[in-house]
Amino acid sequence: MLLDLETTKLVYDEVVTEAGVDVRLHSTLVDAERDAPAGSTRILVNGRAARVVGADAFVDASGRRPVLLAARRAAAGGPVDDRQTSTLVCRFGGLAHDADLSQEGIRAAVAAHAAATDRRPARDHGHRGAACR
Repeated sequence: MLLDLETTKLVYDEVVTEAGVDVRLHSTLVDAERDAPAGSTRILVNGRAARVVGADAFVDASGRRPVLLAARRAAAGGPVDDRQTSTLVCRFGGLAHDADLSQEGIRAAVAAHAAATDRRPARDHGHRGAACR
């Protein structure tokens, strides 16, 4: 099953809105501090206006961990092989019409690229048990 990028974004927007998540796009983290006994964190963000935001949990979707680093916290997560690949929807261009897009075909293409460039990714698949359809 292929995922449509725009539909996926719309569904995610609906899910986080219905869950009451306060989304802050285009904001820059300035600082963060963690209240050790309570476990809550306060962050200072600069977007359209500087603002202090406090919560028990934050989701940092930047991929660079600025909230964790500013709050002097270690990143949570298991071994790299057990994590989901860092993208849900991706686009490939310049593929032959009859390209093998099966899980095995994609893994073979990643292996061929790694051999040709000597650049080895941490893994050549998504989460264990996930299948490309």
